[in-house]
Amino acid sequence: MTVFLSVVQFLCIVLIMVLEFNKKSPAVFLWATVFLMFGVMHMMSCIAGSNAYSDAVLNEAALFVIGFCVVYALVRILLLRGRIKRPYPFMEDGYLMELSGHVTRRENLVYFLALCLVVLVDIANKAVKLGGVGNISWGATRTIQTSYLNISQILSVAFLLLSGLLLYALMRRQYTYAAVIAAVLFLRVIISRNRVEVIPLFACLLGYYLIKRRHITIKMIVFCSICACLVIYVVYGLRAYRWYGTIDNFLATVTFQNFNERILEFFRNDSGELGLRQWFYFFIDGDNRFKNFGQGHSYLRVLLTFLPTRFSLGLKPEDFAQSMGMAIGMGAGGSMHPTLFGDVYANFGIWGIFMGAFWAGYASLTDKIMEYLKNDICLFFAYSLCAYAYVVEGRGAVYNGHVMMAYGLLILVVLYAIKRRVLYYVRK
Repeated sequence: MTVFLSVVQFLCIVLIMVLEFNKKSPAVFLWATVFLMFGVMHMMSCIAGSNAYSDAVLNEAALFVIGFCVVYALVRILLLRGRIKRPYPFMEDGYLMELSGHVTRRENLVYFLALCLVVLVDIANKAVKLGGVGNISWGATRTIQTSYLNISQILSVAFLLLSGLLLYALMRRQYTYAAVIAAVLFLRVIISRNRVEVIPLFACLLGYYLIKRRHITIKMIVFCSICACLVIYVVYGLRAYRWYGTIDNFLATVTFQNFNERILEFFRNDSGELGLRQWFYFFIDGDNRFKNFGQGHSYLRVLLTFLPTRFSLGLKPEDFAQSMGMAIGMGAGGSMHPTLFGDVYANFGIWGIFMGAFWAGYASLTDKIMEYLKNDICLFFAYSLCAYAYVVEGRGAVYNGHVMMAYGLLILVVLYAIKRRVLYYVRK
């Protein structure tokens, strides 16, 4: 029964991925993330019999995922009014290519210079505060980001928005320009060593590939599988890169052999992103009886996104990721993310299966906002931003992903409205 249920949950996730692929929605990245982190790994571990938890725990996890997927699919299809086989008109390949051709050189240049400025200011800010580029380390950068609103957070939102310029360049078939943009994006990742900041780069590249494909083929499945392995290797590589401390120390001590061995160790120990599902099992095994669990804190924070916690008079809970960190034995301030499924379970217990309806509505609302931006380059920015947020949310960092999406889309909507108003007066 355990193997059977693991296969069923795997197929449920696959079917939803196909649905989102057909619509060309960035929500495909949400389901691709849980597919890798839970769907595949859960099935493989059940078949191999390598889980440390009982069959009862594994079966409950699989049934929870199946229930969540069924609710999501039913509500999503209802909201789409049954139109699940054709892409959104504003996300079709031909439309996006035509849209990219309407962007003026001046506007394109402004956005590119803004991206370069964001990256350079961020690097300079860290270098000045830490005594040089060579002294920058991941741990040190976290210590200079303690205030509620700081320059690094502002630059992060701007970076995520402007990263969509890569998707624009690809749709415009300006591949040399796209390579330059990709290099700028990767430069920031190399300096910051923040793993999530590599997501926009891969999201734009994979998003371009998915948008250009109308049908799923064996060749496409093989290509996406290779890409998934590459993404995981890079993410683990950035994690290993952190362990060397400063950039100077990394350059002085690294060898390909010990760097690669550290990455492979993450795979063997199941201690990276592919092992996060273990904490979902842990919560089930503990019957969800941990401090602050079962109260929907993650989703209260989502609903009160624009209200700062310190000014909420207790209405907005503290970061639930820290409560989950405490539940697994982390020290004060430690946070963890047990995939989207684990986070939903920790928030609502078995009743979390009905949150599939919330996420179906969430994806549909996001698509509607993108449709509003369909006549502007902001559509490319929105796609990259949403793809990033969905990957982070699929990993289980629901609020972290949502807050970036919420503020980013708000900025894009306001920017687009201002541009339309200015254009109206110019024409008048």
